[in-house]
Amino acid sequence: MVAVGLPHFRTQCEGIKMKLEIKNLKTCEFASEETLCFEATLYIDGESRIIVSNQGHGGCDDHRPSKKSISYKEMNKDLEKLYAYCKSLPPRQTDFGEVEVSLDILVSELVEKYEITKELKKDLRKRICFVKDNKFYTLKEKPTSQMLKVAKTSPALEGYTILNALSFDEAYSLYKSALYS
Repeated sequence: MVAVGLPHFRTQCEGIKMKLEIKNLKTCEFASEETLCFEATLYIDGESRIIVSNQGHGGCDDHRPSKKSISYKEMNKDLEKLYAYCKSLPPRQTDFGEVEVSLDILVSELVEKYEITKELKKDLRKRICFVKDNKFYTLKEKPTSQMLKVAKTSPALEGYTILNALSFDEAYSLYKSALYS
């Protein structure tokens, strides 16, 4: 099981603004069959509102209030806003063609971003990371400023992009493309 707090999506589309973030993500690989078995807290505009979970057997996500002070009626209002927001988003291209964005798809994207971000932060902290021709490589050297300077000037690494030297967003984009495309 994994439980850490990481990034959010700040989203705006057709006048609907929402800051959606997941925290407290717990996954259970051994119980995941058709879909990821997980539980996470969904924050809407910085406030903990909904616990989202999936049993990992191919069904839709389940929702319940994240705090005792939030009634199911209030949660349903939040869900209605989220459904309207999802309808305002452009369709996603998948291997199966174009699909409309549902709340389950949006949560899946947040979970994916959360897990990739966690992985990338760990890699950037522990080793020097490179990308070349959409392939990911690492050196098992701690990315100290001295080692990064050596890597940047090494003729053997000419043409490689050092992820540790980029902004996190740039590194994330290259990392995701190299490992998950």
